[in-house]
Amino acid sequence: MTTKVYYSDLALPPGEYLEEVLHELGMSKSDLARRMARRMARPAPKLSAIIKGSKAITAETALQLERVLKVPAHI
Repeated sequence: MTTKVYYSDLALPPGEYLEEVLHELGMSKSDLARRMARRMARPAPKLSAIIKGSKAITAETALQLERVLKVPAHI
């Protein structure tokens, strides 16, 4: 069986996409902040800055978000 993998070339701010994913999962920003702080020692203000668009997502943070949200880091 062949599996196709699709990659989007749509330019979307990471914080905006993150908010969409949280909405789809029924997870609040504070829920995500608690999970990130508990599992990966990420402070809530950093997460808030990412969602607002005032802080970039590093490769390390993308991998951590992948572990918590199950969204591939490359997205």
